[in-house]
Amino acid sequence: GLRELALDLSSLARAGVGFAVGEAERLPVASGAVDLVAVAAGDARGPFADPAAVLAHARRVLRPGGWLVTHEALGRLGTEPGGGPWRAERVG
Repeated sequence: GLRELALDLSSLARAGVGFAVGEAERLPVASGAVDLVAVAAGDARGPFADPAAVLAHARRVLRPGGWLVTHEALGRLGTEPGGGPWRAERVG
């Protein structure tokens, strides 16, 4: 079976930075609430099952003019394999 492990992120805490635990396909953040979202090609369990949903939710939570930073391995809609550099896109 699966074993769940919780990480203590308190050592990364600093003023103005928040942490949330949730699924990338359903971010537990209000629409238009953040200035930057960084997304890699997957999580600790492997590639995202629905990369398009991950990107849609990342864009949803960004404020107008916010930054979406993705790893190129995610691909345009998550269908392109391989590693590559990070890229940034200003949204809205």
